Amino acid sequence: MRNFKILLFTFLLGMLGHSLTGQNYDSAAGLRLGAPLSLSYKKIINDNKALEGYIGTRGKGNYRYVNITGTYNIIQPIDIANIEELYYYYGAGVSIYSWSFKEDGPNQNVTPGFQGQLGLEYTFEDKPINLTLEWTPTIFLSNEYNTFRPYLSIGARYVITREEWKGNLSVE
Repeated sequence: MRNFKILLFTFLLGMLGHSLTGQNYDSAAGLRLGAPLSLSYKKIINDNKALEGYIGTRGKGNYRYVNITGTYNIIQPIDIANIEELYYYYGAGVSIYSWSFKEDGPNQNVTPGFQGQLGLEYTFEDKPINLTLEWTPTIFLSNEYNTFRPYLSIGARYVITREEWKGNLSVE
């Protein structure tokens, strides 16, 4: 937990210490730190909509899971002084989780999951870096395991392509 707090502090300090003007992108790939630790790919599909896919893992105590997730997001600009290209996004997605339990011998099952997403996103103008801070409330559904988890993550992606997709995104 201490490393997560240090990473979050570094993320916020980096955003405040840089000249905060950004540029949007068409696609980006990177790492999400949090629950679960994941590799991520995000593609802007039109104006203010995006698809994101990620594969991740998490383990604690006697269990570990691997998940594959796909999400659909709507992106909106935030009008804050001195930050021209800060966006928030919201959306939903579905996941498949493969669980491993060590209790009572090896045990595995597969669980579908549904999740919401609410996040902040910033892409640097002069560097191919996209930063995110995200809350992902998740519901796991199965006969054996049915629960809710409010996950938090921060992420950094490498901007693969920059396109002028933001045509209809403006603060009004």
